Amino acid sequence: MTTHHLVLAAPGLDGGRLFGAVTYSALAAVAAICLVSGMRGSKKVRIKDDPDKVGALAIVTGTLCVAAGGTWQDFAQAFGDNASSSFTQSGLGEFGQGGISLVLTALTFVPDWKKKIIIPAVLGIAAAVTFHTAGGSWGLIINLILTPARMITGNA
Repeated sequence: MTTHHLVLAAPGLDGGRLFGAVTYSALAAVAAICLVSGMRGSKKVRIKDDPDKVGALAIVTGTLCVAAGGTWQDFAQAFGDNASSSFTQSGLGEFGQGGISLVLTALTFVPDWKKKIIIPAVLGIAAAVTFHTAGGSWGLIINLILTPARMITGNA
């Protein structure tokens, strides 16, 4: 007697991915939408009155943009390059990429930006870009952000 098993492909978790096929570009777009919507006063993303939350979400957005590559990376890189060149060509001495990351992170979170939430948003994106080139402990922040992103995209 022979037993036959019929296996059918069923809809569900494709390769363990919770949301199906999702790329870093999609995650970068969602993060950017949340950042802009939150800054404009969205009731779903409540960050408008908290510059620290704006800065943190901007760092997440910038990190995802760099990971996405292409136009997303170019967008974030514009912020990072402008900020980096402001320090490297300032005549204040050599900062190094780690130093630039430290200064941009301090500028994102230390001053009391009150209602000027665009400033920590721009500085946070710029800081995220410099994290990728700085190396060292800045890589921990990148990995903290990208580990769940890898799980969502299936690139774990």
